[in-house]
Order: sequence, then C-alpha cells, then structure tokens
Amino acid sequence: MDFGAFVEILPGVDGLLHVIDMSYARIGKASDVYKPGDEVEAKVLKIDPVSKKISLGLKQLQEDPWTTGARTFTMGDRVSGTVFAAR
Repeated sequence: MDFGAFVEILPGVDGLLHVIDMSYARIGKASDVYKPGDEVEAKVLKIDPVSKKISLGLKQLQEDPWTTGARTFTMGDRVSGTVFAAR
C-alpha cells in the first residue's frame, strides 16, 4: 500500500506501519522502502480494541533528529546547506 505496510505480528494478527512512522526522512511510498517478506522491528504505538487495529512505528526506535540538532548546533552558529524543491 502506498500509505503504509501491513506487518504480521503473530499469525492472524496484523499491525499497520504507516509511511509517516517509518522514518524521520520523507518517504513517498512504503514500497520505496519495504517489499513483501521483509522483516522489521517496530514499536507498538497504539492498540484500539474496539476497531481491532494496531499501529506500529519504526522512527520511534531512532533518536529524534531535533534532539541531535540541538546538541550539534548552538544559537548564532552559521551553517551551509542545500535547498531542495518542495514536493
């Protein structure tokens, strides 16, 4: 699915790994990163017993880039970078 990937947690139990929870970097489609049969280690973000849905996340297992940036840069630092066109 373009919006994410269904991950079999146990036989008969699937969770949804939404594309926005795959990485802090921008990902266009889940198929750009994963294909059927890939194994992933994910964090359970939410379990909704009413709708019987489980939400999963990968980026939540990584350090937040804003935290890394705050340690790397200080107010007033001059840095250079590349501007990318908006998608």
